[in-house]
Amino acid sequence: MAKRFVIVLALLAMLLSVFAGCGSSKALTGDEAEKIVMEHAGVSESEVSDIHTHVTTNDEGVACYSIHITINGTSYEYLIHGMTGEILSYGEGGH
Repeated sequence: MAKRFVIVLALLAMLLSVFAGCGSSKALTGDEAEKIVMEHAGVSESEVSDIHTHVTTNDEGVACYSIHITINGTSYEYLIHGMTGEILSYGEGGH
């Protein structure tokens, strides 16, 4: 019983650490993250031929959006912080 309690407590601590200290208590939606990407790329929704958004975690265990976007036949990949909206990485490539 004590071992189960410790495991549950550890899982709760990990979940809380994902969202703690991010400066905001509200997580971004996928649509908000996509909007950040399009603004950064300087394109409107009509100029995007393909976009895929997945929730993931980065190396520090922070919830993030991995967004693959295709503009004028070129694919780009973005990693957006799920709480702050900060662009953690971006570049040409993706799938």
